[in-house]
Amino acid sequence: MSQHVRNLSGSVDRPPDALPNTLTPVLVVEDLAIIVRLLRNLLRRIGLENVDDAPGARIALEKMRAKNYALVITDCNMPGMNGYELLTEIRSDRRLEMTAVLMITADPSVARFIRESDLTQYLIKPFSAEMLKAKITGLLSRTPPTAI
Repeated sequence: MSQHVRNLSGSVDRPPDALPNTLTPVLVVEDLAIIVRLLRNLLRRIGLENVDDAPGARIALEKMRAKNYALVITDCNMPGMNGYELLTEIRSDRRLEMTAVLMITADPSVARFIRESDLTQYLIKPFSAEMLKAKITGLLSRTPPTAI
């Protein structure tokens, strides 16, 4: 259910803390369905509604090659290809290399292996909607607009 409300002029009022572009395409890569639902709800709360998901990295790569995503949010620890391997694939593919990636992990010790840059950031679980929004805002403000 959307938190957007139509005002008297017919335009939509968005929550004051929402990100500016609700159509920004986002891909959530996570093998646990409950975490996917949690992330979708948090993303909706901060104003991102164009969200797809993939249960693993290989499917995520297929989706990324079929649709341009401005942001990929991926778990670090997944069976098969993990989040680090997914990030390596993204950065080595000329069509995908400029995609912003937010890595999520429950293990604070692995954070030292994630090199933060303008296009790659990480969050340690658990995190709040405000923390997620801050990371996403930073990532999306640094990357060129992605075609929808």
